[in-house]
Amino acid sequence: MDRRKALKNIGTGIGAIAVTPTVVSLFQSCQTATGYTPVFIPQEDFGMVSNLMELIIPATDTPGAIELKLPEFLDAWGAGFWSQEAQARLQEGWRPFKSGQEKVSGKENESQL
Repeated sequence: MDRRKALKNIGTGIGAIAVTPTVVSLFQSCQTATGYTPVFIPQEDFGMVSNLMELIIPATDTPGAIELKLPEFLDAWGAGFWSQEAQARLQEGWRPFKSGQEKVSGKENESQL
């Protein structure tokens, strides 16, 4: 038996076993009812994030981002797995993006976008 192949398979198996409970709980947390309350993304920005994700992955003959609950997944992932530094960088970059979108679109707030 090839030892390298065996070690690779053992490492992959251990990694899968270690990660599986965390990933399963993350997916289960995304299966909430329609009244989802964001943990990481601010409540007032969650709709805008959802719309952006739907623009990137629209519903066609396959489900879109909203049907797949990708905004909820991103919110849970950001809260659970990103470092405080990464969370702060995203929030710092989000503010200018949001204000720029409001200026470009001519809308006064994100609820009108």
